[in-house]
Amino acid sequence: MKDLVERFPSRFCLFICNPQADSLIEDVPNVFKLKGVQNLTEINIALRSAFRDLPPSQSKPRRAHIEIISDILLQHGATRARRWLTGLLPELKSNGFTVTATVNPQMHHPADVQAILDLFEGEITIYEKSQKRRAKRYLKIKRMYNHRYVEDELLLVKNALEL
Repeated sequence: MKDLVERFPSRFCLFICNPQADSLIEDVPNVFKLKGVQNLTEINIALRSAFRDLPPSQSKPRRAHIEIISDILLQHGATRARRWLTGLLPELKSNGFTVTATVNPQMHHPADVQAILDLFEGEITIYEKSQKRRAKRYLKIKRMYNHRYVEDELLLVKNALEL
């Protein structure tokens, strides 16, 4: 992330929700440091502040990735996390963003994970299977609203020469 912050200061914003944020990265205008995920209102205020500074949406696509979903589920529970995302996702979309998120389903009750996943327009899972005494990673697109996609699982490899 540090590399992206430095290479694209006018087009890349990073929001760090960590008590040690000051030691992780220096102070630069496109980095927003928050104490953690305890205060969702503080996160919303930082996001709105960044939206105000964005240039009008151009032909280039905008992307937002939320990596703190599991932390928010643990801290606030599914009901509050869903309520927060229900307010945040439309705001991001109205600002021209395609939104992705990461959640570790093994950390939470399946109903809590489903309460969050239902808010998104698609679901992609990466998982491991043991084959021939070696674990291999696969990608499976479970759903993708209004898009065609491959329904079969896809093998993920670090280097195409390994095939």
